[in-house]
Amino acid sequence: MVHFVYWAFAFFFLVGSVVNLRPNEPIRTNYARWGYPTWFPSLTGCLELLTACLLVFPQTRFEGTVLGAAIMLAAAATVIWNKEYWHALPPVGVLAGLALVTGFAAMA
Repeated sequence: MVHFVYWAFAFFFLVGSVVNLRPNEPIRTNYARWGYPTWFPSLTGCLELLTACLLVFPQTRFEGTVLGAAIMLAAAATVIWNKEYWHALPPVGVLAGLALVTGFAAMA
């Protein structure tokens, strides 16, 4: 069951990477509003793609979890800093999910 959850998180980060590597106008507008440079969605997309790859393999899942958690923490901090509090719920939820699955995996 834990393997399936890691694959689900990998898919989540894969979708995020596609969205950020080929950002549409609303995505670019959001990054600009938050004060990030124009290349920042590409960096985010690359990190999300790396996270997805790391989560797929059992040998690198811990590193993938740490990187994914850092990305979600940065996303939550960005929207909280910009007073978009409701937008912090998804990254905080993913962050909590990563923590839970890592805890369950450690107990197995």
